[in-house]
Amino acid sequence: MITPENEQACLLFRVATTRWATDVASVQRVLQDVVVYPVMGTQHWFPGLCHVDGQLLPVSDLALWLNLAVSDNPQSDPVIQLHPHHGLVGLRVTEVIGTETLTFQSSDAEPTGTHLPGAAELTAMHNGHAYRWVDASSLIQSPAFVAIGEVGAA
Repeated sequence: MITPENEQACLLFRVATTRWATDVASVQRVLQDVVVYPVMGTQHWFPGLCHVDGQLLPVSDLALWLNLAVSDNPQSDPVIQLHPHHGLVGLRVTEVIGTETLTFQSSDAEPTGTHLPGAAELTAMHNGHAYRWVDASSLIQSPAFVAIGEVGAA
């Protein structure tokens, strides 16, 4: 797992009420107003595929993965398209806050109960909010996260 050393340029985002940060170099772009088409026989947290630049982009919904409240209109939530060196991957989040250079520290706080593969118990404060670090590469390589097939589906 990659963890930030000293200052780190980050993309800041929110999933329900939890704030996250990931290495800005892991992100290709943020997509707005994409239509995600469902794929039968997949996990509840995998809403489906969207069409981007002539390719199909698999989209996973982090709020659904974490069993957190989903927005009233998830189709309007932004999708973070990860850099192609990770493969074709989109992560639906509640809000993209922006980019910022942050300094992370080990957290002695109780875990939030929002387990996300690739997350480290590292936090950074910005504008009065704590951001948890998540390594996008570790997240999307997690066996649980890539197992999008519905349990028991043939």
